Amino acid sequence: MRERPAALPIVGNSVAIFLIWGAVVGFVFALALLSAERNRTIHELSGRRLAVWGGLSAVIPPVAIIVSEIAQSRPVFIDWSLVVILLISAGWGALCAAGILRVARGQTREVAV
Repeated sequence: MRERPAALPIVGNSVAIFLIWGAVVGFVFALALLSAERNRTIHELSGRRLAVWGGLSAVIPPVAIIVSEIAQSRPVFIDWSLVVILLISAGWGALCAAGILRVARGQTREVAV
């Protein structure tokens, strides 16, 4: 009988990886927002512009990794799956940015219990 691997290290590693990745993307988003929208208040920010910044911020780290790999003359295999993953990342980044703006403005809806 084969022994199954312990699930806790697998889940723990996955959580740690996504936590670090989210922190990196959040940092890039904060830098982009601070540099591009520095003279605006929360109420002056456009939801669409903020969503664009969120989408771009989610795509910048993986593209930077790919560019650095190409610059180091390492082979990089780029196919449609990478494009799909980048589009999904951009979508999640845009949704998160729009959600952050909504919460920051205090326009959340009350949830009926």
